Amino acid sequence: MAICSCGFQTVIRTSYTNANPGRQFHYCPRRGTRGSGFIDWADSPVCPMCSELLVELERTTSMNEDVGRKWLAKKKETESSTFHKLDDVSHIHND
Repeated sequence: MAICSCGFQTVIRTSYTNANPGRQFHYCPRRGTRGSGFIDWADSPVCPMCSELLVELERTTSMNEDVGRKWLAKKKETESSTFHKLDDVSHIHND
C-alpha cells in the first residue's frame, strides 16, 4: 500500500473512464473530500488495443443489460396479461 503525503493510507480503486478503463490507482480517501483523491497509478498502462477492447466490452455489456431489462419487463407484462385473461375466463365458467 502507498501512503499519501497527508499521512493517510491510500486505497486501490479502478478507473472506468474511456481513457483508462480497468486501470487501478491509489486514492486518498481524505483528499477525496477536498479534491480528486488521485495519487498515482497502481498498475502499468494498458496497451492501446486492450484499452479499446475494454471500452467495447463495457459498451456491449451495458447494451446487453438494457436488452435484458426490457425483455424481463415485457415478459412480466405478458404474464400479467395472460393471468388477467385466465381470471376473466374462470369468472365466466363459474357464473
